[in-house]
Amino acid sequence: ARRRDQLAPRLDGTVGADARSEVQVVVDEPSRALAEHALRARASLLVMGLGRHDLGARLMGGEVTLRTVRRAAVPV
Repeated sequence: ARRRDQLAPRLDGTVGADARSEVQVVVDEPSRALAEHALRARASLLVMGLGRHDLGARLMGGEVTLRTVRRAAVPV
């Protein structure tokens, strides 16, 4: 909840963002959790960043974003 409150001013006014939405904690592999949540929420798109991982990590699929791209039923 504290992190949500810190981010709220940055998210307010963003299309589709609700900075005051309920906080959920999910214990799972991140890409699986994100893909399943997008499906349950009927999301039409997942927006993620690639971070600063090196090229080798990206090519080997060790990156959460790339794993999510492979799993998600919606565009990432």
